[in-house]
Amino acid sequence: MQLEARRRSPEKIPASWWTVYGFPLVVIGACIVTAAALRGRPGSSTTDFLAFYQSGRQFLAGTDPYFPFVSARGPNLNPPWIVLLMSQLCRAPLPVAVSLWWAFSFACLAVTTAAIAKAVAPGHGVAIASAMLVTQASYSNIRLGQVAWPVMLLVTLAWLADRAHRPVVCGCALGFAIAWKPFLLLFVPYLLWRREWVALTTLFIALAAAFFIGLVAMGAAGWVSWLAALRHNVGWEAHLLNASLAGFVSRMSRASTLWPPRVVWSVLAGLLMLVSAWRLTTSRRVDVAWAAIPLLALLISPLGWIHYLPIAAGPLSAMVRTAPRPAIGLGVAGWLLVCNPLAWMLPTNESGLGMLLTIGSSYTWGIVLLVAAVLVAASRSSSMPNAPSTSV
Repeated sequence: MQLEARRRSPEKIPASWWTVYGFPLVVIGACIVTAAALRGRPGSSTTDFLAFYQSGRQFLAGTDPYFPFVSARGPNLNPPWIVLLMSQLCRAPLPVAVSLWWAFSFACLAVTTAAIAKAVAPGHGVAIASAMLVTQASYSNIRLGQVAWPVMLLVTLAWLADRAHRPVVCGCALGFAIAWKPFLLLFVPYLLWRREWVALTTLFIALAAAFFIGLVAMGAAGWVSWLAALRHNVGWEAHLLNASLAGFVSRMSRASTLWPPRVVWSVLAGLLMLVSAWRLTTSRRVDVAWAAIPLLALLISPLGWIHYLPIAAGPLSAMVRTAPRPAIGLGVAGWLLVCNPLAWMLPTNESGLGMLLTIGSSYTWGIVLLVAAVLVAASRSSSMPNAPSTSV
């Protein structure tokens, strides 16, 4: 009887290192980083939102929303249809507009995190949100008043719809995300390779709808002015928050005049794309592809700012569950690098390892390691005989 009772009684599972130490530390770190990002009077530090605010006020006044702009902040790089939507906030005083934008952004983060947790990690919503909030991607998104979390919501909805074989929802959400941030166009060749014609058709309808909204709001001149504003952003590539390969090469070329930046950037981007395409086509896993493509887009685009990193949070969270240990190790290392505070990199050392980690930016290295983790996971999944329901 006693033996039978022992067999029926559940065994106590020992607490893991993550449960005892890792999770509490990440939550505390997320609270500290978020509090630091929110410090000060609303609008006192949100330099990017100040550009959006000025642009919206100019639009409401009936003038060009992209020119003139404050050179220290740069132009508004959001397309005309987003300027129309965000301009409604600009009717309020700046502190109120910033507070409303923060509230909307945090709501997008909460909804996205809940959706990710429900799909791939039930009960771990707080851990997923904390893992994002502790990074400098979230710090800069809050501190600068950026738009990454609403974009993350659109991309996450598209990924979840793709997993559930709902091509119309996938194409619609992804189309509006691309219309907002064109570097996400890298998803188009992926859908073409998979022959997802319904998703592609819906995607292009969404792109056309966004273009039409902007056209009605500003006319063709608005789109021409936006394209001109994009060209004015070239000088910002060397900023440490730019995690792209173009930013990396630009910063490194300051330390060495021997490198032709455009050639080096093209070679690195080409090699990265070739290796990634080979791994992804052999894996054919939806989660792996949706984790890799946003990261690759950030590295390849000249405008791959670190605050856009959360758009890959959902597929990365799903990949962690089945990734091999080498991939987990690379992913954790990359995540730690993107947690590195910007202030620690400002006193640059122009020699040796210091040059690579500071001028090169640990954020670029962090995303490179995250891509490496995804590709290692892709190579492992390609050898698995039975693909799960998320396979292509």
